[in-house]
Amino acid sequence: MRVNALSILLAVIILLQVANAEDAAPVVAAKIIANAEISVERLKVADLAAIYLGRKSSWASGDLIVPALPAEGDSLTQAFLHEALRKSTSQYRAYWKRRLFSGGGVLPRTMRSSADMLDYVARTPGAIGIVAESVELGESAVRVISITD
Repeated sequence: MRVNALSILLAVIILLQVANAEDAAPVVAAKIIANAEISVERLKVADLAAIYLGRKSSWASGDLIVPALPAEGDSLTQAFLHEALRKSTSQYRAYWKRRLFSGGGVLPRTMRSSADMLDYVARTPGAIGIVAESVELGESAVRVISITD
């Protein structure tokens, strides 16, 4: 009887994972980059979420934070929203519609490519963005910010 209960529990867990598979974001390795003049070396996940939800708008230095995201349909954006913000793309869009309607914040800029993201973050004071781990930073004026729990 114990074996049957364990088998049933395992089957239920598998079914729940399959049922939720369409909501799951792809796993993509990413790095958080910021304008080279930003003195921050690490951020907590909660602070990163606050930045992209418009709840944190300035660095410790007092400079404005200017967040940017890859394009909405990009797997990197989907993974970031899912992992860091615990939101789907549609939930994030709805969140910002409500926030903008009430006059609360500035929507993060959207970049079409990694090259656009690197260029924007490098030339924009206070900027922060997300690129795939595989993206070479080269000579760009950006720094990688490590993320902690």
